[in-house]
Amino acid sequence: MNTYIDYFKELCKIPHGSGNTKKISDYCENFAKEHSLRCIREECGNVIIFKDGSKGFEKSEPVILQGHLDMVCVTDGKTEIDFENDGLTLCEDEDFLFAKGTTLGGDDGIAPAYAFEILSRNDIAHPPLEVVLTIDEETGMDGANALNVSVLKSKRLINIDSEDEGILLTSCAGGIRADVTFDVKNEKSENVISVKLTSLAGGHSGTEIDKGRQNAAVLLASLLKKAGVERIGKINAGNADNAIPFFASALIEETEGVKEKITSLFEESKKTFCEDDKNAELIFEPAPENELFSKDDSAAVLSYITEVQNGIVSMSENVPGLVQTSLNLGVIETEENSVTLSHALRSSVNEERKELEKNLSSLAQKLGAKAAFHSGYPAWEFFENSVLQKVFCEAYKEQYKKEMTVSAIHAGLECGILSGKIEGLDCVSFGPDIFGAHSADERLSKKSAERTFKLLLSVLEKLK
Repeated sequence: MNTYIDYFKELCKIPHGSGNTKKISDYCENFAKEHSLRCIREECGNVIIFKDGSKGFEKSEPVILQGHLDMVCVTDGKTEIDFENDGLTLCEDEDFLFAKGTTLGGDDGIAPAYAFEILSRNDIAHPPLEVVLTIDEETGMDGANALNVSVLKSKRLINIDSEDEGILLTSCAGGIRADVTFDVKNEKSENVISVKLTSLAGGHSGTEIDKGRQNAAVLLASLLKKAGVERIGKINAGNADNAIPFFASALIEETEGVKEKITSLFEESKKTFCEDDKNAELIFEPAPENELFSKDDSAAVLSYITEVQNGIVSMSENVPGLVQTSLNLGVIETEENSVTLSHALRSSVNEERKELEKNLSSLAQKLGAKAAFHSGYPAWEFFENSVLQKVFCEAYKEQYKKEMTVSAIHAGLECGILSGKIEGLDCVSFGPDIFGAHSADERLSKKSAERTFKLLLSVLEKLK
């Protein structure tokens, strides 16, 4: 009999970055067929698997177990991997499961893994189950947006996409993506060198935006501007707009003393870095190309990066310690004649998010760039008189002998979209300890995963 850890390891063998989820959807569909379970595979790739209630639970109110199938694909900048075709190289020790040099995809591979063990066993007490596995959550919650909820009967949803054991989430921020594009002119130049920032901590732009970690893109642009660099070229940073970039690079013109100025500024800045960023490195290398942007284009790009709001914009007045609004510049990509900067905007207050969008658009327009917004998703509002909240808190206290923390999160969850599509939906989100999500340091606590699975089974039994 396979356990959820066995299923998780199987999923890790399958490439399943956002936008590349066909094979993992195939796996889910085949799993259902092998276990003679009713399954719906939507055209977009969402998979819904149904199982009748166990003995004595046949007429119980059904419950949805929900998670997403895609993962954020990030490397440590040193590891070579083809995320489109290669599975992960898993490693483990006594405490943790992790991947060699890359993200693990515990966010959110643990959800289908838990579900598959429950679906495959006949000795677990549970109500009728509707297991909803969506695609492309990390790049805009496309699967949740496309989901046909008319096939679902349940008004109770357990989302397994949180990363802190013992915390039950009951609301979350909404968000939107923004792409800002500059048209640039490339000109031949002599004395071109490459400057790189690497080995910063990075991390999840929702749950770790308040950790004081450096954004490599913003830091590099700031160093170059302060050092008086007038021309840059081929600037790149980050892997995902919802991950704090841990690396950035650019071509610059090697003028007299410029390397020394940048190095001095970097060393001075490093004194203020948080402990997580202590391994940051600044590297100069010979340039692979001899083209740079014009002075005007260089100035516009550097000005945008250093002037746009980044990181925490405001904190909640109602929930101590909760980030209310934030912006993360996650990716910079240079094409032949353009530079595109991709951002993730989050807020639990719609008016603040709209104001942030307005400010971003105004700055882009002032500097000659175009801003485009996409993949918006709503905030998830607190549901009063939640049965699931009550049952989770009861089960948690029985198991852990202490109270469960009921909280909100700044990261976006599919609960917001799904609660908007299913009227009167009672939903909560929980999960085991996953550290460093959206970074190459991501790791899943094996002991926490086991305790959390036990809690889930207890909750399902109580939902008779």
